[in-house]
Amino acid sequence: MAGLMVGYSPMALDARQVRVARGFLRAAVVCGVVPLVGGLGILGMYWLTENDFWVASGLWGLLVGGGMVVLGLAFLVVWAFAERRAARVVRRRFRWWTLVFTGGLLVANFPVAGGCVIAGIYMATASTVEIVNETGAVIDRSAIILPDGRRIEGGRIAAGMRVRRRYHMDVDGPVTVWVEQGGKSGSVVAAAYNTSEGHSDSRVTVDSGLVMTAKSSR
Repeated sequence: MAGLMVGYSPMALDARQVRVARGFLRAAVVCGVVPLVGGLGILGMYWLTENDFWVASGLWGLLVGGGMVVLGLAFLVVWAFAERRAARVVRRRFRWWTLVFTGGLLVANFPVAGGCVIAGIYMATASTVEIVNETGAVIDRSAIILPDGRRIEGGRIAAGMRVRRRYHMDVDGPVTVWVEQGGKSGSVVAAAYNTSEGHSDSRVTVDSGLVMTAKSSR
């Protein structure tokens, strides 16, 4: 940092050092954007795939991203000192908005990372039920019924398609899947005894005649 300040005399600015200072600012912005976008991207991929690979990626992302943010703050401090000297030499105002925006971008990574952790834990501890339509016709309505009476709608399911729903238990008990097709309905217990402290993944296959079978998909 000290070497960067040399050359910012009251007489003139060193063009090379001005470019270096701008480089520090750009690096600070990169250090703010990369972990922010990366963290949200990892969370999105985990939501889409439910693959534990993204859990491990998220943990590594927290470490790498945290280091990048700290490094970015250091880059920003270096730029701020250089900018302050430059502003005095050319008699212009210090670019406070640049400092505030870049600093805010870097600091915003901390609450966003916290939100990603909370959301990731919520998804990792959720139970899932997948309903597969193998009847050869559209299932008009479907729903997941929890022990406390809550009903999670699955909606229409086209032939050969499937829907998946996440849920959290408030009370212990069985989880039931209900479907309706052509005025007829059927149901099956997807999870015989699910608990509020644990989670399970089940798949319910609906065949012709609304014959329904359930099994664990873990």
